[in-house]
Amino acid sequence: MSSPRRLAAVPGTSKEKQHDHRCRIAVQAVMEGMQEVRVQTVTPLAGPGHGQIAVRVGRILLYLNDRQTLDSFLDAWQQAAELADKAFGPVLPPSPYRPRQGTKAVANELPYDANVS
Repeated sequence: MSSPRRLAAVPGTSKEKQHDHRCRIAVQAVMEGMQEVRVQTVTPLAGPGHGQIAVRVGRILLYLNDRQTLDSFLDAWQQAAELADKAFGPVLPPSPYRPRQGTKAVANELPYDANVS
């Protein structure tokens, strides 16, 4: 059995490798709770002919330039989903409904005497 892989810092790129089709920056963000999500196609500043997909989750915005990049993110999120129970514990079913103790609901009971004119 191999040892678990660890994340490592992305090494800097030299000026000769400016067009190596890799990520240009490294970012770390800690997020929790439900996040607002927006996904749309965009036309880059270079003009039409090569679209992008913009993905915003919370305040993180990513521009995906090709299908291989999209596939990389889909693979990463699938791996994350497979680790969710181990990291956060299993999703528990909702608890059954139980009426509050000490209160009785009476059908058709009005808060005043309807027969009073």
